[in-house]
Amino acid sequence: MRSLSLSSPFPTLFNGKPDEVNIVDSGISLHFGRDETLSLFHALGKFLHNKRETENAMEFDGDEFFVRKELSRLPLKMEAPEKILCQAHGQARPIADFLHENVQDFLSDEAINDAWTVASYLGDADLLLATFRGMLARHNEVENVLQSAAASVAVRGVLFGNFHPLPPRWHAIRRPKLWQIEQSSLSNKVYLKCPFHIR
Repeated sequence: MRSLSLSSPFPTLFNGKPDEVNIVDSGISLHFGRDETLSLFHALGKFLHNKRETENAMEFDGDEFFVRKELSRLPLKMEAPEKILCQAHGQARPIADFLHENVQDFLSDEAINDAWTVASYLGDADLLLATFRGMLARHNEVENVLQSAAASVAVRGVLFGNFHPLPPRWHAIRRPKLWQIEQSSLSNKVYLKCPFHIR
């Protein structure tokens, strides 16, 4: 039964038992807030735009090691890529395919080394995704680890490799052409296996 308390402008729950805790009156906060999930395209945008801090805010003391200049990167303006992947409920294969298809639009035309580095990491991710394909049906945990590792390698490879990103501007994210090619290939295989097709 709901009642209005005279001492509080908020409605309270009253059940007639004074020793039970009333959530509204007790000051317990309920966790209602912004949904922490991201869409796949929002996550891809974060990875492809590769936004970074303008200067390194980390201070080094004498005990830390230094990284060569060509291997160092400024801190990301986002959470850990794996957390973003988790929030987007991203699967490794679609993420790798979308990155393959769209990453070139986000690389500077003069940065051929960046393109080579990104392609190398995406190739490594593809290798992880292709490893033991179909053979791990009984080892689901191993396949999950490979999927997570492949997604992480693809995303971190794009973030690390794109050392000279283009200035932010609107980019449309394209559907991977690989999907259309695979669909056509499968259709052709089915057509060729069918003994009763009309010529």
